[in-house]
Amino acid sequence: MTGVVNHALNKAPGVIHYYEIWNEANLHPPVTVSDALVMTKDANAIIRALDPTAMIMGPSMYIADDSGTFNFQPFMNSYLQGGADQYLDGYDVHTYPGGNYAAEAILQNLNEFKTLLANNGVSASKPILDSEFSWGQTWSNDPDMRKAFTARSFLIYWANGLQRAYWYKYDSTGDVGELWVAKGQQYDNGLTCNTKGGCFTGPYYAYQQVANWMIGSLMTQACKPLGAGAVWTCGLLNSNHVQTLAVWDTSKSCSNGSCTTSNYTVPSQFQFYMTVDSSAVYPVQNGVVQIGAKPILLMP
Repeated sequence: MTGVVNHALNKAPGVIHYYEIWNEANLHPPVTVSDALVMTKDANAIIRALDPTAMIMGPSMYIADDSGTFNFQPFMNSYLQGGADQYLDGYDVHTYPGGNYAAEAILQNLNEFKTLLANNGVSASKPILDSEFSWGQTWSNDPDMRKAFTARSFLIYWANGLQRAYWYKYDSTGDVGELWVAKGQQYDNGLTCNTKGGCFTGPYYAYQQVANWMIGSLMTQACKPLGAGAVWTCGLLNSNHVQTLAVWDTSKSCSNGSCTTSNYTVPSQFQFYMTVDSSAVYPVQNGVVQIGAKPILLMP
């Protein structure tokens, strides 16, 4: 343990800022709670001596909407009750939606994780990172539904206090979160990439678009459903101090290039909207827009 950590620190001093004790300790490869506690204490002593500003994160927990299969609670309860929190600066999760297309499905498990930390005396000021997430391996290959997941997940995770969230992964060859493919590979439901430098997938553009909506903005209204319905909204104040509103309908879906929609009555202060498909701006017609699985952004 000492040799591994020392090697990492000395190889790139000051470059690595976050250290994760173990990868997906509740899933693979197996590590005992007692081993994790020893590693946590040792890592803290070694890292603190060489880089006092480093952030030491707990072992990542794989949490999914089917958490009965990948239950993180027994490990984390025992780990925290063993005194791990005193050596940690924050906590780490890996979130995937299992067989559910909805990014919103993971919120129940994320809230369970937060409750577990609180019940074990962990300060709410300690950050939670998501160092690995995407739609996972159990999705259909519909590019529009993947666009929907990509955009909605970043908005929802931001609204629910995740300080950082890292997409897994940009150039996946196993179709897990695939945003780019090499020449000769297939993508987006059967297209073949014929470009020497590779091709961006449809979800990449949704990733880029929602990033443009979020960067420099403040979230003025957390993402939440309207009442008990399927329509979700998030309020964003952009870098120009303009209030915008992201909207989508979780009851709708897409298949083979066709997406179902519902009518949404637009608040009167909004006159235009954008989609996750492009940077084009469209006028609101007669105070109503069509919304579906993919978010739109309403603007004055």
